[in-house]
Formats: sequence, structure tokens, C-alpha cells
Amino acid sequence: MVVRLGVDVSDVGDWAVRLRRTPQVAAVAFTERELAATAADPRALAEVWALKEAVLKALGTGFDGIGWRGIEVAPPGGGARVVRIAGGRHPPGFPRVLRGAVREVGGSVLAAVVAAPGLGHRPPPRLSAALVAVPGGLPRRERQRAHSAAARLAGRRAWEALCAGAGRTAGGTRWGRTGAGAPVLRTVDGLRVPVALAHGAGLAAALVALPAARVPSEPEDNRPGDSCRGSGKPSLELTIIAHDNLLEEVTVHA
Repeated sequence: MVVRLGVDVSDVGDWAVRLRRTPQVAAVAFTERELAATAADPRALAEVWALKEAVLKALGTGFDGIGWRGIEVAPPGGGARVVRIAGGRHPPGFPRVLRGAVREVGGSVLAAVVAAPGLGHRPPPRLSAALVAVPGGLPRRERQRAHSAAARLAGRRAWEALCAGAGRTAGGTRWGRTGAGAPVLRTVDGLRVPVALAHGAGLAAALVALPAARVPSEPEDNRPGDSCRGSGKPSLELTIIAHDNLLEEVTVHA
């Protein structure tokens, strides 16, 4: 299964300032239904914007190919957020309706999205996202280096969390890139682990995926978070880790 991941961090305070200074940005960046559902609340809009950014990273298109309002985030419902892609450049075979998760961490929000062809008919990957604080007050030349290092550290922590839950050994990985330039973690047994990285609001974030084929089978009664059991629908299990502490575990239905 080809899996594309997207992750983004958005600062709620930044959106509050932006809306106060240039209120017209809301009508440019969000659809009428998004504005109606959020009542233009900065926290809710930060969540929607982070999901939009995560979708673009997952698809690798950029806003130039789809447009700010070419992606529409449905109102919250359960543990998952539904994201619809209206048009523009779209990778062949990938769905136009994606599932994402968003959670607030302090004054920021973390959004994670996964896109894979045929995901609703195949065993889903297991997902883990991690957040790491980025040191503040650094000179401009050192800032990008610090952000990159923190994002890679978050990637390794997310991967270690996945391995711990799947009975794997996390050691022996190295960083690499796909032909399209996306980051991957390569393991000693030949597994290429999809990774999405982001930073903002003093945080670096990473989202990693472990394909279902590499996850040991579990007894029916011991599957965590499988609220779709018996319905025939697979689910995406996303664990979010912040600053080394288990923050929250959600199940994103695909």
C-alpha cells in the first residue's frame, strides 16, 4: 500500500492576531461552510488551517494546485475530521475524501492526515505522531538547523512508540528520501517507513506509519481502539505523544 502522510502545527494565538489585524483573511482562506461551522473562532480556524496544510503535504501538491478553499474541512464529529478536496491537481488513485485527526497541545494544534489508495478495503497502517519543543531565541542561521534536528528527533520518538506497540525493535534506522524528496526512515530489515515532518509555534512534529503487514496479529479481544470491530470497516489508530508523555490516543476511521 502506498501511504502518504501529512502533519502540521498551527498556533492559536497567531490566528487570533491575524484575524484581528486583517479580518478579510477569513473569507479568503476558508469556505462559507467552514466559517459557519467555526463561528470564526481562532482556535477552531487554527484546527481547520492545520488540517488543510496537512492534506497538501500528504498529497504533495501545494496550495497552487488546489487553492485555499479547494480543501474543505467538515465540522468535528467523533474522533476524526473529514476533509474533502474539491478540485485542482490531485494524485491519481488517491481519494478526494480523507480522514484526519487534530488535537490541541497548549496554545497550538497538531493536525495529522493519511492518504492511501484503497484504504477502506485493506488493513490500515498504524500511525504515531510526536511533538518536540524547539529551542527559542536562536540566531536566524541556527534556527532552521534546530527545527530540522527537532523534527527528526520527533520522527524517531514516534517510530519508537510504534515499535513498542507492535513488538518491533526500533534500533538500526537511518534517514533517507524517496524519489520525490519526501523523508523516510529505513530499517535494517528493508522497511521504508513513511514520515511527515513539520514545525511551528515553537514545536516540531512528526507523523510516521507502520504498514499493517508489519504489525503482528493480535487476539480479537486485545485490539486497542478498534471501535469498528464487527462492522467490516478498518480503522486508523493514531497515538499522539507530546514531550515524552502519552497525550492522547484516538481512532481515525477510514
